Amino acid sequence: MNEDVIREIVSKTVKKFLESSANEIKNEAEKKQESKLENSGNTMPVGISARHVHLTREAVETLFGKGHKLTFKRDITQPGDFLAVERVSVITSKGELRNVAILGPERKQVQVEISQTDARLLGVDPPLRLSGDVENGATVHIVSDNAVITASNSTIIAKNHIHMTPKDAENFKVKNGDRVCVRVNTKRPVLFDDVIVRVNDKFKLSFHVDFDEANACMLQDNDCAVIVKELCDCNQTLTSRDERGASVKVEKFFSKDAGSSFKTSASSEKFISEQKAKELAKGNVKTLSFKKGVILSPLAKDVFSTARIEVEFV
Repeated sequence: MNEDVIREIVSKTVKKFLESSANEIKNEAEKKQESKLENSGNTMPVGISARHVHLTREAVETLFGKGHKLTFKRDITQPGDFLAVERVSVITSKGELRNVAILGPERKQVQVEISQTDARLLGVDPPLRLSGDVENGATVHIVSDNAVITASNSTIIAKNHIHMTPKDAENFKVKNGDRVCVRVNTKRPVLFDDVIVRVNDKFKLSFHVDFDEANACMLQDNDCAVIVKELCDCNQTLTSRDERGASVKVEKFFSKDAGSSFKTSASSEKFISEQKAKELAKGNVKTLSFKKGVILSPLAKDVFSTARIEVEFV
């Protein structure tokens, strides 16, 4: 057997081994993700939406030529939707966003979805809306290599929302249009208030946020979120647990002067150590209430002071 034949056999064997190993790693990761979702009955994956545009048939032909159709690149979260190969720029007299994604299929109206950071760069003030509601949206120009169109009343900041099927809605005990609180358990946990539930048998379960929201709480695609409670009024008590399993009540309240914030009644421990203080300081907590007689260690006081958390004794 000559060296060329041996080399070819070795090359095929190594390639087959590497492909097999890659598939095993991928399958293991998928199993872990599925297991994570199955073990937490009220969890859902998170989808992060980057800036993008939706185009009409007329807009596609104006920007890319008569008879042109969007070129499929890959599927995205929701069934039937896809990322197109084509890209555009979104511009105003004050700024420009280049290489902006186009999502297919074509729609009945042009829609541009950007973040608040993008809006400031462009010098526009778009409304916060669910996708599809562009009434009185901001006006921008969409530019390709060949043409430009003015997209009047087209631009919004997409409100966070949950896509789910009727079966998912039944499992979560919610219905289309419900508003819920959603918690993301990351290194910087955040409670998202007033999240809209959207139910359709063509949807796939996913909590959608934009990049500003994702960056604020250090979210990544396929991280998990949990519905904490359905909203019922402005004053409500949410029950959660800290890392040591102690019960923590979080009361949401609204003040005409201070706006919305969070007030936490801590567990009934008689001494608060530095470690306990760090646990209680996690999340969007503004005020901590302790029973009279509870002792805070000096280091615990430093933790609350650094986190700008007001401490009260009741």
